[in-house]
Amino acid sequence: MNVRTSGLAPVKEAQLVDKYAFQGLTSAQHRFVMLVFSGLSNVEAYRAVFDVTGWADTSVYTSAYDMANKPLIKAKLTELRQRVEAQSTLAPNLTREFILNGLMGLAINATKESVQLGALQTLGKTIGIDLFRDTVVTEKRVRTVEEVERELRTRLEDLKRTLTIEGESRPADSTPAAAPAARDRRRKPKA
Repeated sequence: MNVRTSGLAPVKEAQLVDKYAFQGLTSAQHRFVMLVFSGLSNVEAYRAVFDVTGWADTSVYTSAYDMANKPLIKAKLTELRQRVEAQSTLAPNLTREFILNGLMGLAINATKESVQLGALQTLGKTIGIDLFRDTVVTEKRVRTVEEVERELRTRLEDLKRTLTIEGESRPADSTPAAAPAARDRRRKPKA
């Protein structure tokens, strides 16, 4: 499209001069990268860039996965994330030394004991001290069948002595009394 301004030479519509503007990515791939970088999932970005009407969901998921795992796309996403990290004002100050010094300060100067304990636990974990790890000791004993049976009999006898069961007992060979006939719960027809 040519646009004529007053007395000046015609101006062409803006075009990309640099053939490496997308660094080897197609415009669709570049748009996909920008949408993923903005926070969309790979599938959402793929659906926004490409026409997937009539596609099965599995086809869309597979294509989005393949697109996200292309080396150029991975490299561009990594570059964008690193660029944002470098621009962050907090990231340069967050070093291992800074965090450890902060934790040591909390461990020494905190007014609450729970804060001090938490800081000490975190410090211990960062340098590999396992004082706060729960240890479970398992003991394996080899017992014979007779020993197991004897132990079970002893436990059963102890249970018999301690348990009292309330109720009525009948000899095992007697037949139970007949239960009353069940009440008919069907609805009666309306007149």
